[in-house]
Formats: sequence, C-alpha cells, structure tokens
Amino acid sequence: MRRGGLLVAASSLALALLGVLSLGRGRSAEPRRGPAETATTSETDHAPEAIALATAPPRMTTSAPSVAPGGAGEDHEARLTQRAERVSHAIALLRYPPGSQPLSRDMRDVLKPNARHETALPLALATGGTGGAPTSGELSFQLTGDVYTVVGRGSLSPTLEVFRETTPGSERARVAVDITDLALVTVEPGGTRPVATTLALNDEGRTGDAVAGDRIYGTTIVPSAIPALAAYRGLARLDVGFVAREGDRRPAHATLDFRVIGSAPAAFIGVSNERLTAEGLELSVDLDVDEPGHYFVQGLLFDAHGAPIGFAVARPTLARGRATVPLLYFGLLFHDARASGPFVFRTLTGQRLPEANEPDRAELAMWLGSYQTRAYRLTELSDREYESPAKEAKIQALAALAARKGGGR
Repeated sequence: MRRGGLLVAASSLALALLGVLSLGRGRSAEPRRGPAETATTSETDHAPEAIALATAPPRMTTSAPSVAPGGAGEDHEARLTQRAERVSHAIALLRYPPGSQPLSRDMRDVLKPNARHETALPLALATGGTGGAPTSGELSFQLTGDVYTVVGRGSLSPTLEVFRETTPGSERARVAVDITDLALVTVEPGGTRPVATTLALNDEGRTGDAVAGDRIYGTTIVPSAIPALAAYRGLARLDVGFVAREGDRRPAHATLDFRVIGSAPAAFIGVSNERLTAEGLELSVDLDVDEPGHYFVQGLLFDAHGAPIGFAVARPTLARGRATVPLLYFGLLFHDARASGPFVFRTLTGQRLPEANEPDRAELAMWLGSYQTRAYRLTELSDREYESPAKEAKIQALAALAARKGGGR
C-alpha cells in the first residue's frame, strides 16, 4: 500500500509540473527569487550563475548532511518534492535569456563574487582529532581572509582566531594563541613549492594585524611584492601552526588556500555607452586587453533604491587592445522587479578562460566604480518573455525529468 501511495505522489508531482509549464509561456507567474539551479546538467546554457560562481571558493561547513525523518518512503517523497521544486525554478528562469537573469538579495556569491566562506571548526580537527559541529564550551578556530583571489597589486589579509563556543547570539570569548609556524607555498600539479617570505601572523597591530590585543591574529600578503608570486598564476596556500593557551594545548595546524593572478590579462575601464533595444537595456563596457582570448564578463544592476534587478553575462572573444563588450539587461527583469530608474550598474567582474594548453583561468581585477543610467520609464522597456527555438524542448525535458519516478536528483 505504501509503495502505491508513493507512485501516486510521483504522478501528482508530474501533473503539478504541467501547471508549472505556464511559467515558460505566460507572464502571470512570479519567478522564484533564489540562486539559479538547473535540474539537469544539459541545461548549462541557462545556468549563468554556475559560471559566475566559478571564481568563488568552496564553502566550508561543519554541518552534517540532513536525513529525512521516517523510513525510505518519506525520504523518497522528499527527493521527489525537491526535484519538482528545482525543475519549477529552472522553468521559471527560462522566461529570461541565458545571459540576463534575475538577481536577489540571497544570491550572496553573485553579489560578493570574491568573498570567502570559511566557517568555525572544532579545534580538535586542527590537532589531528575528529569532531562534528562545535558545541557550547568547546574550543573552535577560524582561519579566513578578506578575499579569495588576489589580482595584480592586490592583497590578502588572513586572520586566525580561536574561541570558546558560547550560546547562539553571544559574543565569542576569544583565546590567546602562540603562532609556532607560518609558511607560504604554491600548489602546483607536481606538488607544493615553498615560497620565501617574512610574514608574521601577530596580534600586535602591525604588518597587517588590524587591532593589537584583540586576540585576532592577522597579517597581509601582497603577492606582487613577493618575487616567487609576482608573475605567478594559480593556487597558493598559507600554512599556520599554532597552540591555544587554553584546553589541552596540543599543537594545531590549519591552512588557507587562495588564488594569485600576478598580472591580469585585461583591465576594466568602465561603461562607455547605454541604449534601449527591443530586448531591454544594453550597457557597453570597455576593457584594455593585454592577452587575446575567450573571456567571461558579468555585471550587476540595481534600482534607484539599491534593490537588485538582475545580472548580465557575456562571453566575448577579445583581441589585444581596446575592446567593448555589451551587457544586456532583459526588459522583463525590470517589470518583475518593479524597478524604478535611474538604475545603478556595479560589481563588474571577469576572467579570461583557459585555452587548451593552459592550466587555468585568469581573473580580472573587479571594477570598483559604479555607473548610473538615465531615468527610464518602465513603459519604455519590453515586458515580453524570452523565446528561442530550443526553449520549448528544454521545458519538455524538464517536465519529463520531474515526472521520473526514480529517486535521483
């Protein structure tokens, strides 16, 4: 009986998706405001955020994977429901072109593309032990920094703190530590290579430490000032040995990975032009290109009150010299966001994609400026949905995915 109920539930989900199909054809439904997730790997051309996040570091977390309560039947139903939600979201995003998608406040990786995501870990993990999520009264540590990728003359400011876990909402009770070792290496295909430096992780308010005596140990790494990193492109690692002055005082070891782009392949100049088209608002971004190749460019757009509207991406092939890249913000984005002008363009990022004989991409320094558009009326922007020959086939494929009775995601 239970198995029959599951089959009915799966069929119900498939039928529910028939109603979701209207999201790809009509304007009455509101798109979901979450990170752009695709329900199938074949939909990569409608997952611009997946490319946008390529420069972001992996998130570190101590939380255990969630387990659905009850038996396998409940878990199977939960997976079916999750799949239906993802498919619904993917179909909603088909209302916009692949290179122009809605932006929401919870898309923090897109809003802050070079931010780090380390979280606190039990100190036992740094001393060779094991442990789950930190609990109240235990010692935890966090080794992090202000950016993930350092481009050109930029810098990274790593910080280490050890603290005793308290109840949620309470201020961390930091613990003093002794730094026993500090090393910098490059991470290359053949292994790691030491980098000669004079770094000092300290709590004395010098060489990059922000405040003396606050038990947050800091330093500053400027790759362009380190001979071995000045022209380096790739992954680097900071190794820190330390001993907490409380607890069992066992030697601890932690690492912090970051990317170094010694010389950027191109540099953003700014916005040179704006114009309305039949599809939406197009902004022209100028670059000074040193290395020709295939590029990825992304910029964010906000309304006059700072509310997010959308992000646009372009994948141009650029020659050496001055280049202009158009970024299109689809008209429907403005209508769905009920956005009022003038609009503000900022958080412009990009990278040169690797050629067949190159090991990795090379990021550009993020453009720190902003550009304010003219005060367009909403009626000047089209509210039609995106249409393409492949869209209907994608909708049908997504619906078929939702109708599958298997437990896969």
